Amino acid sequence: MWIHGGGRVIGRSCLPGDVAICCRIVLLFGAPVLSADYRKPPGHPFPAGLDDLREAYRWLSGRVRGGRIGISGMSAGGGLAAELCQRLLDESRGRNDAVGGGGGGGGGGGEERQPAPLPLPACQLLLDPMLDDRTSCGAEKKSESSASFSSSSDDDAPPHILWNHKSNAFAWSLYLGPMYEPGMDSLPEYSSASRRRDLSGLPPAFVHVGDLDLFHDECSAYARRLVEHGVPTELVVTEGGYHGYMLVHIDSGPANEIWERLRAFGGRYLLDENGKNAGVNYKELAYIRE
Repeated sequence: MWIHGGGRVIGRSCLPGDVAICCRIVLLFGAPVLSADYRKPPGHPFPAGLDDLREAYRWLSGRVRGGRIGISGMSAGGGLAAELCQRLLDESRGRNDAVGGGGGGGGGGGEERQPAPLPLPACQLLLDPMLDDRTSCGAEKKSESSASFSSSSDDDAPPHILWNHKSNAFAWSLYLGPMYEPGMDSLPEYSSASRRRDLSGLPPAFVHVGDLDLFHDECSAYARRLVEHGVPTELVVTEGGYHGYMLVHIDSGPANEIWERLRAFGGRYLLDENGKNAGVNYKELAYIRE
């Protein structure tokens, strides 16, 4: 299951870049890919988009035998993939009270209102994931003194190409909605993956980020914490890689090496002993439209 990026505020599942990545994943694993749309702010702030992605995963899990579903996404999609895995894990443990249809809010839900637990994803494949609302908060911004090659006129340094502190802070503010702000002491659960304290039990994770990406530090920290909590994890850092590198240079030599590493990692959890995908009812797969 693929989740598109766009800062959690823009984008569609069928944009050319996302289609290209989905096609690459199909070739890597020999399996179909469902690219799901989700609602976005300002009209639909958190948790609307995450609710939509859970519903897409529920639909897909009913058409795949054996639980061999991987969740993947780039940028905002990678962050949403991580948060969806956290939510699915808690639901499997009987915690259905945080967001969405699980009776959140504490008032008289009743058993029938709580979603039935779904099988956990076999793995999560996160590309340049947007994980931490605190990255662009004023108190946490590093001094920025080197030359900027960013796509905007701000003072970002190192050169944060395609996505910088200003765009990041704006997107998080829009996504969290009027009741919350990036960097607050407390945010709703599953709204920002890096906020979660206990990462044990989450699906195995492949995390890629470039060393020039604004998200480098948050991705590296999240991967380290996954390892500390016993989650099989591979962190791949691309030297000279900026945000969206795997999309912009999808067929370059360095990108192809990373795709192969992603395939080797994901294949351990998605493919059978013969290197084939199993359990998919191709005839029942279709696009989920808004």
